[in-house]
Amino acid sequence: ELRDRSVYDNVDCLDKDMLFAFLEDTQPIEVAKLKAYHKELYQQRVIKRLTDQIKAKGVIEVMRKGIKDGYTDTHLDLLYDLPVSAINENRTRLYRKNIFSVMRQVGYSPKNKNSLDMGVFINGIPVITLELKNEFTKQNVEPAINQYTRDRDPKEELFQLGRLIVNFAVD
Repeated sequence: ELRDRSVYDNVDCLDKDMLFAFLEDTQPIEVAKLKAYHKELYQQRVIKRLTDQIKAKGVIEVMRKGIKDGYTDTHLDLLYDLPVSAINENRTRLYRKNIFSVMRQVGYSPKNKNSLDMGVFINGIPVITLELKNEFTKQNVEPAINQYTRDRDPKEELFQLGRLIVNFAVD
């Protein structure tokens, strides 16, 4: 699904609408429990826990194992793996509810208007970024590599170690 860049939150590094649409669609009982306990702070608590866990364990581990709310002992899955077989129809149904999306010109910094050419998201969580170059603009992969190595501030939240699976420079 193609998403508009305006929905990206560059402070929390999330497409929050997509994340909460996924959670509410796939785990309504857990979400209801969190909403009942945290009330209007429900989304804020989930985002804080998600961000803390990504910083501590990295996005791959968090996507694989999910997150747990310490106040309510509620577990949230952030990704459903492809089942080994089609025997478990519920797991297959949940796998099909994963939302893969792309976003063009992702404004990654709350400090300025810098942007990446493209971001790939799973259930609202960015996992891949791409700097795209082409021969029509007389650029090859070298300027894309330079953008990542020289122009991108590694202190920006999106570029913190473990926040993404991979950054691609492509021509």
